[in-house]
Amino acid sequence: MTHELVVPSQIPWAKIKGRDLEECLYWLLHSMRGKDIEWRIGGSGGGAADQGRDIEACFYMADPDGELVRQKWWIEAKGRTSSTVPATEVKKAVHNAAGRSDVDVLVVATNSIFSNPTRDWIREWQRDHPRPKIRLWDQQNLESLVCQNPEVAVRLFASALSPQGQLEVVKSRFWDYAHYATEATLKLLWSNRRTLDFSEPSLLAVQASEFANGNVESRPWALLLKAEEIPDLFGLGLLNTL
Repeated sequence: MTHELVVPSQIPWAKIKGRDLEECLYWLLHSMRGKDIEWRIGGSGGGAADQGRDIEACFYMADPDGELVRQKWWIEAKGRTSSTVPATEVKKAVHNAAGRSDVDVLVVATNSIFSNPTRDWIREWQRDHPRPKIRLWDQQNLESLVCQNPEVAVRLFASALSPQGQLEVVKSRFWDYAHYATEATLKLLWSNRRTLDFSEPSLLAVQASEFANGNVESRPWALLLKAEEIPDLFGLGLLNTL
């Protein structure tokens, strides 16, 4: 069964601009396993005043020989209430990055959209300038990336998480950090239990959270298991007790 973890329509993109957009990009890069991420605070919009980029990051990728190749990314945030990003701002960002020999990828990101003439200009420019690689992330791209990396939604707009997304967060926080779900979260999961896809680790996480909250009788999670699954769950809990 496939469940969406993030409900895209619940992300308030119109309000995510300035520092909020930069924060969203920062945590997206972190979730995408970017390294050496630097948020260059100080510019007029919360970002960097020098040469435009708001965030720097590095990605390491394997080449055909198996050696790691380092890519340096510049990311520039262009938040808008409703209008498209002016082509002049995109061109300025491109020329700033092109003047640096150490930049491999430039990302211009917006919570809005880029016009077709702007995209056409990027394609034409890229044809004659293979480096740096230019990427335009609009609202649709950001939405897709957040859905692929739901931990970003946890940090910035938890209301956009679906019940299945909430369950995945409870599981990961319990197994990775020994954090327990709150009473409110357990109530939400219980009310949606018939539509959720439970795994043994997620069931153990919610049951442990019930113990931590001092309430183990009102929500009988074990009834969600088939009889043959109970020994496996018991064994998993016993194995990880220490």
